[in-house]
Amino acid sequence: MRDAIGRSRIGLAFCFAGAMACGGGGTTTDGGADVASADVPGGSDTTTPTDTPVGTDTPNPTDTPTPTDTGSTAMCTIAPVASPCGAAASIRVTARLGAGMAPAMGNLVVNIAHLRLGMSTSGGVPHTGGTRAGVTVSPTASAETAFDFCAGGEMWSEGNCEYNLWGFIDRNANRMLDAGEPAGRAVVTVSCFATASPCFELVLDCVNGASCANFSPPSGACRCASPACPVRAGSSPINTCS
Repeated sequence: MRDAIGRSRIGLAFCFAGAMACGGGGTTTDGGADVASADVPGGSDTTTPTDTPVGTDTPNPTDTPTPTDTGSTAMCTIAPVASPCGAAASIRVTARLGAGMAPAMGNLVVNIAHLRLGMSTSGGVPHTGGTRAGVTVSPTASAETAFDFCAGGEMWSEGNCEYNLWGFIDRNANRMLDAGEPAGRAVVTVSCFATASPCFELVLDCVNGASCANFSPPSGACRCASPACPVRAGSSPINTCS
């Protein structure tokens, strides 16, 4: 297992080198500004392959990962983004607030991070994600985003297990998850065998700051799935499973 994690750290060196992704009612552009750069103008989307951990807060002791979600295409209305890895890599996310919460305005920030590579107290080892500027969400009004999963490297769940999908409404545009900002997370899998763009739902019902992205490390190592993902011509997939 140590050998597998060693190889993953080397592989991750290049999969963390780009910018984040977004979607919603505007257009989507791959290879945009990093999440820590200036705000994206309202109505535009930017895809980035890396993400910055939100800190080292201690996880909420009552936090229990939600059941693994493989994505349903029914909830999202946003169009998939183009990906060299195909439709399965076009991740779409719809986010809304928890019941009884007042509407919130700001930038929708969504991150997808590895669940079994550590950093559980800062949301997980970053893979990719995105920012959608200028949204308003409530318990009944959602905002959507879409990004290319492979912008962070070709690391399907068959070889890398689950992911921690987390997002929040960045009210002060500081790119950090602050106390009082609605946030939520879900454990998801991204399969190379999916035939359509998956859609995941986030319920932003946590307002405790950075700990809203944290999780309890799952027991055991990442186990390789069978069958393994086919290797595309010219691609360099990364597997951290054993």
